[in-house]
This record gives sequence, C-alpha cells and structure tokens, in this order.
Amino acid sequence: MDNPGQSLVRQVLTAVGYVGNADFIAGDSHKTVPAYFKLHPNCSFFDLITVDGDHSFEGARQDLEKVIPHLKVGGVLVFDDISNRSHPELFDLWEQLVAADQRFAAYAFTEVGFGVAFAIRKS
Repeated sequence: MDNPGQSLVRQVLTAVGYVGNADFIAGDSHKTVPAYFKLHPNCSFFDLITVDGDHSFEGARQDLEKVIPHLKVGGVLVFDDISNRSHPELFDLWEQLVAADQRFAAYAFTEVGFGVAFAIRKS
C-alpha cells in the first residue's frame, strides 16, 4: 500500500482543527528513534505514537519496546499490518507485548485491509 506521507496527515490535522505540534521523522526507526530521544531529552512523552517499521518480528518488537515507555497515560499507540498475510507474526507480537499488558486497553481490527491495532495507556 502506498504511504500518503506527512502532507496528507498535516492536511487531515488542519481539517479537524488540530493546532498542536506534530513531528514526523522518516528513516530507519532503529536509528531515528534513539537519535530523536537523545536530541530531545525533555520531550519524552507523547499523546500518539504510530509504529510502522520494518515488519519483522524482532524489528517491530524493538520499535515497540523503545516507544512504549514514552507514551503518556491516556495516550494512544497505533500498530498496523497485524493481519497482513506476509507478516502474521505481527498480530502475535501485539498480543504478547501490548494486549497482555495491564497498563493498556488494547483493540485489534483484523477485518479491514491489513489490520490495525491500537491501545490506550491506562497507567
């Protein structure tokens, strides 16, 4: 599936009246995420985090483990491609790492497209 990119996301945010900050960082998440947190030590908690990395079990696990500590209570974590037949391990990873974690209210939708899961951090 094509990635519409940050311009579409910015258009949607504007359309719904969002006026806050939105940072978009493209690149290899195993490099960019640690570098971002190193460069922005005071910017350590987020309202919304989307994980859409290399789609390997280990790569996705690393991405989730790096960002989960930075999600605010009440914040939302989004993880896609959970029902993509090319990456069946992603659903299992979500179930093990996020859905089973009592700090989250987690939901998974596998019926549409390649599936998407999201969780709200409760504590």
